[in-house]
Amino acid sequence: MKFILNEFSDDPNFQPDENWTPLKESSNLWAVQVQATPFAIVNVLLVILPMWLIGVSFRFDVLTTFVSLLIFIPLHEFIHALFFPKNLMSENVYFGFTSKGLAPFATYIGEMKRNTFIRV
Repeated sequence: MKFILNEFSDDPNFQPDENWTPLKESSNLWAVQVQATPFAIVNVLLVILPMWLIGVSFRFDVLTTFVSLLIFIPLHEFIHALFFPKNLMSENVYFGFTSKGLAPFATYIGEMKRNTFIRV
């Protein structure tokens, strides 16, 4: 497991076989963040609405929201990493933060089976 800031180079030792298919990923991280926003809103509503229906009230303020994001987003990425091949013990696991997309991330550099990718 390694920690990095911003971008990193690809693994020069990664030599996929002829059956390997790379993912089609967007190079525009801002677009990805904007596209993910509706899913984030729906997820928040799925948690808050049932709690509101049973009488739990919430008070939102900027500081609480900011601190919550600082705690839960890295925790979210850590949970992703638990499902990488060899979990956190692999040298191919990277945690980091990209200022380009203002996002923390967890990534695995190397070959990953389709079902493992879906679990992650």
